[in-house]
Amino acid sequence: SLVDQLPPGLAIDGQAELAVQLRTQLLDSKLSHSEGLHTAQWDYRWTAAGVLSNGFYSDRRLPTPITDISGAIIWQDGELRCERLIGRFANSPLTGNIHIWPSAQSPAVKATLVAENLLVDETLARGLSGNGKLQSLSKVFDLYSPRGATGLKLTYDSTGLEPMTELSLDIHDMDVTYV
Repeated sequence: SLVDQLPPGLAIDGQAELAVQLRTQLLDSKLSHSEGLHTAQWDYRWTAAGVLSNGFYSDRRLPTPITDISGAIIWQDGELRCERLIGRFANSPLTGNIHIWPSAQSPAVKATLVAENLLVDETLARGLSGNGKLQSLSKVFDLYSPRGATGLKLTYDSTGLEPMTELSLDIHDMDVTYV
């Protein structure tokens, strides 16, 4: 299964209720009079749409798993769209959208995740420091000991020549102490 092929340190779980549809279309039909054979060429298109609930995503690069994931799922023509996603990251509500489609070498991914009110505290700092997770950010925590709340927006796009990750922080209420 796809889940068994995930890289080490990555886990996905959840429930989905899907409606599946198969569309067929006759593309070409030939009758060979000399041989008495009839050949037909068909096009098959699968589509699935539904709702994801009780989802869980764990990645060794994240300080905590993303939990309580729900949203809409659409699979059509080999593309997967996860839209209107909601969940929890650390102690913050999380929203987002993910689009995955086939590409030459590996699947192309566009994703946007937003945590509106992420609490920056010791728990988050400890989560960032283990197993090589975001080491540069962990050094900032060690040096400045930030505490408070921030908004976080993560955008990932692997459709270009090189994957691009953009992380934006919107500081709401933060104390910083130089150690």
